[in-house]
Amino acid sequence: MAYSPDGKTALTGSSDSTARLWDAADGTPVGQPMTHLGEVVAVAYSPDGKTVLTGSFDKTARLWDAADGSPIGQPMTHQASVHAVAFSPIGKTVLTGGSDNTARLWDAADGTPIGQPMTHLDRVNAVAYSPDGKTVLTAAPTAPRGSGTPPTALPSASP
Repeated sequence: MAYSPDGKTALTGSSDSTARLWDAADGTPVGQPMTHLGEVVAVAYSPDGKTVLTGSFDKTARLWDAADGSPIGQPMTHQASVHAVAFSPIGKTVLTGGSDNTARLWDAADGTPIGQPMTHLDRVNAVAYSPDGKTVLTAAPTAPRGSGTPPTALPSASP
């Protein structure tokens, strides 16, 4: 779940393969559902509130126009489920993480990939940008016994 930057709408993902926008004041749906082919498990708003980002078990992340729910560009594809999504602080890039053991950077204008995937030893289940957008933070669990590992900080291609 995520609030829009102005706090007027909320964004949710669902097991029914949709993401939805809601009026934060009264809980009524805003616009049409944004549809994936699998459960939507990660959502984010762009810093300006004009674009939303979704991640799904259908192996894709998608950019959507927040005003009308129309898709922007092509799906951003992983080789397995996408579990985590984030916008850079100025909204020029997005970061995704998935069950294919990668985190990936994408152009937020059209969803084209930036650079090579950042590989991990396990699924990437959390991603974030530093406040200045120059570094990304990713986290993945690690075996044995689910002990976990410290998050990995890597330079981003651009804020």
